[in-house]
Amino acid sequence: MKKNDEKATFFATYPLVPIKLENLNLLERRKRAITELIKLSGKLPLYNPENKNISFEINYQSKNDKEDIPEESICFIAEFVPSKCFEARKIQADDPNSEENIVLQVFSHYFVKFIYDLLLIVHLSEPGALEFQFGKVIINNFYNITLPPFGKTFANAIEMSKHIVWPPIDSLPLSKVIKFFRKGDTLLPGFSSTNVERSLSAFTYLFTPQPTNELLLMWSMVGIEALFTKESAGIMEQVRSKIFTLLGSDEKGRKLISKMYNLRSKFLHGGVDIPTNKFGTNFMEPGTLQYDDDLLKTIEFSQVLLVSCLQKVIKLGKNPIEFNYKID
Repeated sequence: MKKNDEKATFFATYPLVPIKLENLNLLERRKRAITELIKLSGKLPLYNPENKNISFEINYQSKNDKEDIPEESICFIAEFVPSKCFEARKIQADDPNSEENIVLQVFSHYFVKFIYDLLLIVHLSEPGALEFQFGKVIINNFYNITLPPFGKTFANAIEMSKHIVWPPIDSLPLSKVIKFFRKGDTLLPGFSSTNVERSLSAFTYLFTPQPTNELLLMWSMVGIEALFTKESAGIMEQVRSKIFTLLGSDEKGRKLISKMYNLRSKFLHGGVDIPTNKFGTNFMEPGTLQYDDDLLKTIEFSQVLLVSCLQKVIKLGKNPIEFNYKID
């Protein structure tokens, strides 16, 4: 098969969900996040199986820039010559001419993963800044991949946090977060090997498309406990004392942590009346509304607590992080 030296182009468009003008905190976060992303354009090598250095460009567009770009979008572009970047590939195919298309499909998974990893890092740098509608990846103007909505429930949790003082939510330089987690050309570890990386892995599941509230609570608390627990006994006390060591103590926070554990315990042990699956809001009665409201507030707090702890760990540069008792 004669090698084709034509470039393959991957173009991803991810439309942003508008932020209400009165939500100044998130608007400022978004501006900073977009500015930091654009600075990275062309500077991050995109991980791929052959470990070739493929540049990854990032830009911001609005509908005024291009008619087919809805509202505001973040765009990601990668170009490479398949025959030069994927040598032979050792892929078995009935039709030798299909090798290039197979290579493009294989690479598309790395391209999409790179986008998701980068956006997850943004949410540790500027939590809640980027919420996306359905997006798409176009490969050589014909092969499409749908990108699902991203970041809605987490953005809602961060918006809620503006009404509370503790735990604190900061802004971190995007480059600092990337440097903290990056291993070689991979932005995030594919599999955890420390307590901090286990917590990060749990954090990534908060961005699953259309997660249930119960799963959000579970993954938030898995991430929190990954950082702070070693023994199986007295888990809540381990978490609470170490969180206060890391973030500073807060009386309201103490009560919220207790409420978080109380709800999880009741839920896991069958002590909470729960709605049946696919139970629409139009069928809700006062009892179910109260259940949903209590659960939502607790879930929002658990997500904010997890990202606050991860931000503090990043600022300290600790991976793993250990807690020791000292007697002066």
